Amino acid sequence: RISGDTNAPRPEQWTQATTRQPPMWFAFFVFVTVLATLAERPVEVLEPPLLRHGFEMELLQLGLDLKDLQVQRSSDDRRSDPGQCLRFMHIPKTGGTSIDAANMHHAVPAFDSLMRETYKRIAVARNLTDADLGSLYEDSHVSRVVYEVWFAENLRFYHMIPPNVTDQCEDLHTPPSRSPLIQEYYSACRTFCSLRDPLERFWSAYRMEIAPFQRSCDPHIIETGILEILQLLRTIPYLDWCIWTPQVEFVYGNQKWSSATEQYCTRWLRQENLTAEFDELMAEIGRSDVKLPAEELMASWSACRNVTTNDLTPASRKAVYDFYKEDYEAFGYSPPQLS
Repeated sequence: RISGDTNAPRPEQWTQATTRQPPMWFAFFVFVTVLATLAERPVEVLEPPLLRHGFEMELLQLGLDLKDLQVQRSSDDRRSDPGQCLRFMHIPKTGGTSIDAANMHHAVPAFDSLMRETYKRIAVARNLTDADLGSLYEDSHVSRVVYEVWFAENLRFYHMIPPNVTDQCEDLHTPPSRSPLIQEYYSACRTFCSLRDPLERFWSAYRMEIAPFQRSCDPHIIETGILEILQLLRTIPYLDWCIWTPQVEFVYGNQKWSSATEQYCTRWLRQENLTAEFDELMAEIGRSDVKLPAEELMASWSACRNVTTNDLTPASRKAVYDFYKEDYEAFGYSPPQLS
């Protein structure tokens, strides 16, 4: 935090408790066993997809290369439509929680997402079914305090990337630039995501992550906090579970969109018109029954709700624009008023 503190366990404490490295002989044993199995027959991918992805993550943490192991992919994780393989990329603070919530309430999902896979792992451990995912998801997001307790209790079901670093992120919030597995996950299917005006997105993240711990919502006090967090992000770019990471790094897997050679999100929705554009996408794939929730799940998490980006000081707006300039240029958003 920039200022203030809570009694909740810190991420680095959770990480230290759950990232013990296996001995080298164990990694070698797993490697030899997998190679011996592959020599006899192709690997049969476990169902549901969450188990396959979990297997990949375990191999990654053991330092094994999936491409060298030549794990054969299954097409069984595609939806019932043979031509449809749709995945959702959750870029933080763009409406992704609502999109995932819409999908969680259907036992037969309209699309795949790493968030859904995480909650399926938790549901399996609790002897729940896919029909319970929607309630499980919404109940865990009731408030910040509830979610922090939930996250600490269920950390073992979340895949943190990369392993053994202090600025790791959940896989579902990890940009492709940080992990070959994330690149492969989004490249394997048509992938959609939601984009948002960079200043509005930053201010939404600030109101959730910083403002609740500040003594005032005065724009000049906020300016100090904004300058501090932006300076910190220049040295720790994936701070706070990648919530501040520029959108270009998710979509293109590159900090410079003009230098990108890949595009991992191929269908953009705009948060400014999210309901209509999401409905349009669902209609295209024959799933008009999937609707966004009427209320934002995490609305109660934020402070300074009466302060808008228009109330921020010119210095604050300029600092945010300079930091996220690649987002403005890549996605066609107009620069904010800087004077």
